[in-house]
Amino acid sequence: MEWVRTSHGRVPQDKLPVGGAREAHGPQLVHALAVLPGIGVKMVGKASAPLGGALIPFGGVEVHVLEYEIL
Repeated sequence: MEWVRTSHGRVPQDKLPVGGAREAHGPQLVHALAVLPGIGVKMVGKASAPLGGALIPFGGVEVHVLEYEIL
């Protein structure tokens, strides 16, 4: 396994992401890793194409980021 840079909910063509949970009545999620904008802390979260990026939990909210890594 490796972390691969991506953005906007895309999965690089030559990669197979490690699947995570599934939202209720939603798409399969993948593991995401991103540096939170303005904070500079690297955190894990979830990503999928319908999300258009990744959601990273921080301070009681989910921060939407467009550039991140997937596992």
